[in-house]
Amino acid sequence: MTREEAKAAVTGKLIEAYGFTEGLSVSGVCAEPIVADFVRMIGNAAPGQIISEDYKTEDRRAVIRLRGVRENGAVNILSAELAK
Repeated sequence: MTREEAKAAVTGKLIEAYGFTEGLSVSGVCAEPIVADFVRMIGNAAPGQIISEDYKTEDRRAVIRLRGVRENGAVNILSAELAK
């Protein structure tokens, strides 16, 4: 998925965890930094290595797990899920 799709997926997971209004508010603060950090991590990984990282919200009500891989020099975010 693209960076924008990943931000939308993170927003959706935060809405799932917090409810619509609060989820949008939380995602407005943390979706971009989460995706930016993860893209940087994938960029530093060896080609073909699958990277998984958990991101906890400050209040610990949600844990977002992202998975991705660097393929042919490009970052590919594979999934965004709400970790239990």
